[in-house]
Amino acid sequence: MMSAVGALGACIALFVLSMSTLVEAQGWVKLEQTTKTVLSTQNVAVMLMPNGTIWAADLNKQGRIDEQAAFKPMVMLNGKILSGVVEVVAGEGHVLARRANGEVWAAGDNTFGQLGAAVERQTQARFVPCVLANGEPIRLAAAIVAGRDHSIILLETGVVMTAGSNQYGQLGQGDRRDRVHFAPVVYADGTSVSNMVGIEAKEDYTLLLRQDDTRWLAGRYPKLSIKPSGKIVTYDAFIEF
Repeated sequence: MMSAVGALGACIALFVLSMSTLVEAQGWVKLEQTTKTVLSTQNVAVMLMPNGTIWAADLNKQGRIDEQAAFKPMVMLNGKILSGVVEVVAGEGHVLARRANGEVWAAGDNTFGQLGAAVERQTQARFVPCVLANGEPIRLAAAIVAGRDHSIILLETGVVMTAGSNQYGQLGQGDRRDRVHFAPVVYADGTSVSNMVGIEAKEDYTLLLRQDDTRWLAGRYPKLSIKPSGKIVTYDAFIEF
């Protein structure tokens, strides 16, 4: 049986078992959000503890946490416990953790580069730092969300960065290429996206909320993607909707 630390590659459903002061507005993850959550995978429960560490344990055959579950702190590549975490989110098979210092770390399935860590496309059992194309770590992160196989970071500056699967243009970077590192998103006219205050992602799309209360979309959004003809329409850069 896989250990709690080694099984993060399993399918993850964002299953919130407990919260403290989660600030939301119609599903948008806002800059002021703080969370204390438990995420459940097919094999592992991942908890964000009040002290800022993340603990994991194997689930039983029924997919539940039982009295025998042994939670252990999750570690970084250097073997040290990841600490200072204020927010944790999950896609189908990966986990993102935002630290109080603005860094973002990731673990789990990396088939499409969704960890955004510029590492090999395989499961990472230990947390690795999310980076830019030049290898510099992400800083000034204000909020994080995850789609099925892609990841989104909102910076304190209002800039949005994405990484991972881009089959339907959900990264919003103007093309359909997967990204193994984080890069800024763009509008349909090619200009840089800025002044964002909220982010949301599910499955194969990304939604942004701008300071002027306009909403922007990239990827395959169920309500807009299927026309009467049955054709699936996708957007590889952000459009207002």
